[in-house]
Amino acid sequence: MNKNTDMIKPDSADLPRNGESRSMVLSSNSTIVWRVFLPVFVSMFLLAFVVLFWFGIDPDDYGTTTSLWWSRGISLVALLVWSWLLYRYIWPLKRVEANDAYVFVSDYWNTVRYLWADVQQIEDKKLLGMPYVRLYLRSSGRFGAIIHFLPARHYWEWMKAQKGFSGF
Repeated sequence: MNKNTDMIKPDSADLPRNGESRSMVLSSNSTIVWRVFLPVFVSMFLLAFVVLFWFGIDPDDYGTTTSLWWSRGISLVALLVWSWLLYRYIWPLKRVEANDAYVFVSDYWNTVRYLWADVQQIEDKKLLGMPYVRLYLRSSGRFGAIIHFLPARHYWEWMKAQKGFSGF
């Protein structure tokens, strides 16, 4: 056995890289479900119903006393309401990580790094009974001036420990 191998620390996960502390994921792990998987599955499901009611059912073969226009209209309204909810509340969700110096914001395709000094305000809210955080930037960045995310369980503990930063 070589003497040099005894000097290697087996766990280097807690060591800082390049003088920076490790980043902590502040957003919930369920963000990817809300941001990617749920929109794809629900949108395809509703789109299939719209196509079925508008093009797949012949009114002459479907013996009913009510008009198919009600079913067609309801399916189209459901798709439009879902599209609005998706655009307004789900697409703005981002994945957020932070360390002592930076906030890292990702939409799962692109990642942007902001200084904590660029953070003007952090606002905790409840949306449909779920905790929801808005991070306000001093100026608009790639993802806009307001970053929306669902906080992880350890978010509030980490934020309390970081109160000394100028971004708060």
